[in-house]
Amino acid sequence: MVPPEKRTRETGYKLIRTKTRLDKQIVDEKGYRIVTVERAVLEALKFITKIGERTAVKAAREALATRKTMETKLAKAAKELGLESVLAKHLEIILP
Repeated sequence: MVPPEKRTRETGYKLIRTKTRLDKQIVDEKGYRIVTVERAVLEALKFITKIGERTAVKAAREALATRKTMETKLAKAAKELGLESVLAKHLEIILP
């Protein structure tokens, strides 16, 4: 994920530009910036057309089933990131 103004000449990978704030739901650990499970699930649902519906839904269901996150944490992260509509749209699909 990169800001919308980021450009590259590399053809080996595809950038996904996001307008979602890049300072929320990110943890600094040992010099690396790692997103939380909640942010990863929400962004998978946001970019469902780019990564595939099956992959995004499976990731969300697996995170909930293995108790890596909960519905309340997802809702709180969605509000913080401004992705409430994305979560509401896919909530019925991902809940067991």
